[in-house]
Amino acid sequence: MYKYILILIILVSFYSLSLSSTTLSLKYGFQYDNNVFNLSDSDINRFEDGFAYNYVESSDDLVNDIQIGISNTYRFDQLRLSPFIKTTYSTKFNNNDKNSLSFLIGSYNKWNNLRFNISYGYYPQNYLRKYTDTDGTSDYEKFEYKKNLYRFTTSYRFNNLIYPHFYLKYEQYHHNKYFTEYDAPALTSGFGWKFITKYLNIDLFYYYRTYNVESDNDNIQYLIENEKDASYESNIYEIKLKSKKYYSILADYRIYSGFKLENRYFQSDKPLILDPYHSTRTDVISTINIGSDLWVAKNLNFNLDFKYRFRNVSSDYENVIKSKEYEKFQISTSIEWSFDMFN
Repeated sequence: MYKYILILIILVSFYSLSLSSTTLSLKYGFQYDNNVFNLSDSDINRFEDGFAYNYVESSDDLVNDIQIGISNTYRFDQLRLSPFIKTTYSTKFNNNDKNSLSFLIGSYNKWNNLRFNISYGYYPQNYLRKYTDTDGTSDYEKFEYKKNLYRFTTSYRFNNLIYPHFYLKYEQYHHNKYFTEYDAPALTSGFGWKFITKYLNIDLFYYYRTYNVESDNDNIQYLIENEKDASYESNIYEIKLKSKKYYSILADYRIYSGFKLENRYFQSDKPLILDPYHSTRTDVISTINIGSDLWVAKNLNFNLDFKYRFRNVSSDYENVIKSKEYEKFQISTSIEWSFDMFN
């Protein structure tokens, strides 16, 4: 119950900022995920044969997302500030342990041709799956974490072909008491370029990401330095294609697609026998998506999206490849309604 009270307090507080130009948005999404725990093929076979993963209710699942957002816009000469807050509650039909709640607050800002956006996100519970703990009991425990996110983006539009972007994101991961050796700050920086043509918008991005595990606990830090180290560095490449908005009598629409490639290099320098799941390991994570937006009214739009993701792993330890490679696809649809509350 506390989380719903917290949502209400935040929304009411934000609402009090303005009684003249508040926009409320309500969004409902429905998704099918064929591999909600990101299990490898061998793990799925073991689960279906009843040999492992008794905590998994089903390897696939249906997902409901409910999002509430409030925003305002303030104008000061050529400066425009648009503060916002969003909260999203996600529920799984079968695997309720993977239900999640998140908050995002920030502001979209514009001054002449310069755009600069800032936001903070709080994700109090993220449950991945169960693993053997490292507290000495070797029990099978939930691997879950909470996260703080800070993000800044900026871009400047010189003209349609000169539209550079800069991206900076800082995250803090805090795991539960069984897996604190994975606590880490993560820093992602990137730059990109947007091309705007008559029929198509093209976004090209490169990101560099570091995830460095660290601990204030001497025993945990000893474990990281001498037995296993989950730190990694990533090179990430992304391209997004979006058509112009087409207008028709019945509805307006556009289509989009994207491809994202991440090369993740684990930094463990421990011998393979001590750190088999990180030493010599490299992941290649690819994501492909395609979708469309459909506006049946000015403030009412539908979205249909298909996403396919797969992770390829290379390592001198064959069991890593067997257990960590996976593929999944997600099909989702959503409806969003926004309106001015006091006009």
